[in-house]
Amino acid sequence: MQSVKAAIAKLMPSWPVQRIHNVRHLPGGYANDNYRFDLDGSTFVVRVPCASAPPQSGLSGGDGPARAAERRYLALDAAPELVALNVESGAMLTRWIDGALFAASPPTPAKAGAWLASLHAAIPAGVRSYDPIAAARADLASVADVAPAAAAALARGWRPAAQRGCHNDLNPWNVIKAAEGWRTLDWELAGDNDPLFDVAALAHGLGYDREALADLLKAYAPAPPKADQMRDAQVAFQLREYAWARRQQQLGNARPEVREQAQASAAALADLVQGPER
Repeated sequence: MQSVKAAIAKLMPSWPVQRIHNVRHLPGGYANDNYRFDLDGSTFVVRVPCASAPPQSGLSGGDGPARAAERRYLALDAAPELVALNVESGAMLTRWIDGALFAASPPTPAKAGAWLASLHAAIPAGVRSYDPIAAARADLASVADVAPAAAAALARGWRPAAQRGCHNDLNPWNVIKAAEGWRTLDWELAGDNDPLFDVAALAHGLGYDREALADLLKAYAPAPPKADQMRDAQVAFQLREYAWARRQQQLGNARPEVREQAQASAAALADLVQGPER
């Protein structure tokens, strides 16, 4: 783990890296490798960007400004406590958060909706923008065999019903029920977007059916969105997920979960775009 210690030393030159112990790789990262470690009675997480990972697409401002903007979001109480961030490389150090992931202890739809409303109220607007359709278009630009439903969704585009500060990667592995409240990880894609995109992402990750999604929306906002607005946000989310997975496959990422994501998102797009309600 000398490379991990070297990454930590670059972020915190004054730290006694010889006293770092219990270094453990955290599964689940694609664009980054994440490691938990202990130092002098405290636990931290270091993010080390993968050299082979393509740049994030769909964000305004490019990589450098995008990393600087990420610092703004990491200042939120809902985010991990930031210790150090290199805006050029993307390497980052945060304090470890004890708690249960949403994936392991999912909330009720009503609690999820109320929490998401409070999160959106806290995320500042105007820091940068995020366009999931632009991200999908960039990822699929060199993919030859695009699923018909994905091609149809990409050609149709998407006009968001509203714009506000959003997380844009709200899966149940990015939210922790901590003692002091619910904390949200991975703010790399945060930016102004349609808040229904976050609703679609969270409901999908938690496996909510239509009834559960309706309950989430009731708790999220006094006036529920129109059915076509919610469906369009779901299409945008599934298109982004499909495009990302297909791009990963093209880059040689053969992990089973990447293949499964491409297949599941293509099937979801077929239902949403080509289903009887369209």
